[in-house]
Amino acid sequence: MSIEAERHIWYRPAPPDIHGAATRLADASVAPVLESKISEASAMLRDVRAIELSDSVVADLVGGGTEPHGSRILLRGLCGGCYTGRFHVYITNDTVIVDHVSLSGRGTAGKAWPVVVTLPRLPREVYVQYSTIR
Repeated sequence: MSIEAERHIWYRPAPPDIHGAATRLADASVAPVLESKISEASAMLRDVRAIELSDSVVADLVGGGTEPHGSRILLRGLCGGCYTGRFHVYITNDTVIVDHVSLSGRGTAGKAWPVVVTLPRLPREVYVQYSTIR
């Protein structure tokens, strides 16, 4: 993990014991916001790590709908090589881990990129991390 990532205000890696107990959500349940909506979505997450959204706001932020079951939650996300990877979201009880894996070089600074996720309810804890492979 890069020094830049550790300094990003959203960077909050999950404790190792949580990762082992978590279940990965299906890709259809995870939708990064449109690039043109990053600033708007980031502003919504200025003081919170997660917020429940209405269907109309979801459609505006991601350019369409998400899975119809559950609550649509906007979560903080970080990516290194935002165009060469994908978000993976893991859940256990009331805890969510937003992780992005990409092909960018090590030391790449993290970029805030919120994601909309379909969850049973608003999470109590949200961890945000990312990694690069090269």
